[in-house]
Amino acid sequence: MLSNILCDTVDPSLYDFDYGRCLHIAMIADTIKFDVDIKERLFMQHTVRNNQTSELLDRLSEALKPCNAVHSAWLLKRGIGSSGIYSIDYQILSEQDRLDLYLYPCDHILDNFGHKVVDGPCFGDFRNNKLVGVCVRNISTDLDLVATAKFTMSNYGHFLYGYDDYDSGDLVYVVEGVFDAIIMRKFGYNAIAVASAFPSAFQLACLTHKFKNIRLCLDNDFHGWCGSYMVSLVIGWPIFFTDLKDAGCYANSNGLSLHETNHDILAGMVKTGTIEYNKMAACDGLIRKLPYN
Repeated sequence: MLSNILCDTVDPSLYDFDYGRCLHIAMIADTIKFDVDIKERLFMQHTVRNNQTSELLDRLSEALKPCNAVHSAWLLKRGIGSSGIYSIDYQILSEQDRLDLYLYPCDHILDNFGHKVVDGPCFGDFRNNKLVGVCVRNISTDLDLVATAKFTMSNYGHFLYGYDDYDSGDLVYVVEGVFDAIIMRKFGYNAIAVASAFPSAFQLACLTHKFKNIRLCLDNDFHGWCGSYMVSLVIGWPIFFTDLKDAGCYANSNGLSLHETNHDILAGMVKTGTIEYNKMAACDGLIRKLPYN
């Protein structure tokens, strides 16, 4: 489970997209039905979280520091260098800043674990060279906490890792996780991470506003199939999968294997996956075993 619900406190003026296009995408997406309820539960918010102003984002930018030794060592064990990845100096941010930026994760997690920040390697979302959000990977030794808040995003549902790195005419692959994007780049692919198996209408609107040549490469699992099926109906991007579960699985490999699929094959994958998903759900098989990565 991700530690965020869709963030509605971002400043939309910092993002380039077409409102009409965003609404159109949302309307089409709302008509798509799946046989199972695979989306995460929503939780009531009771802690006050304020809008993410430019001043707040400036403080967040100031708090970003070169990746520290602990975080760099953790990344290295995954076969990933720390270049372009940060650590957060939490002393620069107030308690309210941490809440407003979801560095203290969602309220149901705070209720269970107390006010603990999600600390670990930090990945920036830059738009026109301005920091608009971050994604932080939780590397706590408290595995129950990590299972509940594996990542936190300050602008969940809007976060795009790598958006500023490419020009509008470049071929880009849209992937789920930040590590998937990093490994794709290692093998020469331009990659942007959405941090979800179900890109939001806002993310899709931002991507289509800038890029003209996009391929989708979500995880090769049930959630990734369903997310790809949704995007194929809404936008029609070419759909690719890695032969392994995701690009991150190739961190220590000499190459990366992709294959394209079409809408009809994808529909069959979703149907077959639904049957297996229901079998697992009936016996609590959807609960992740710890440690899970």
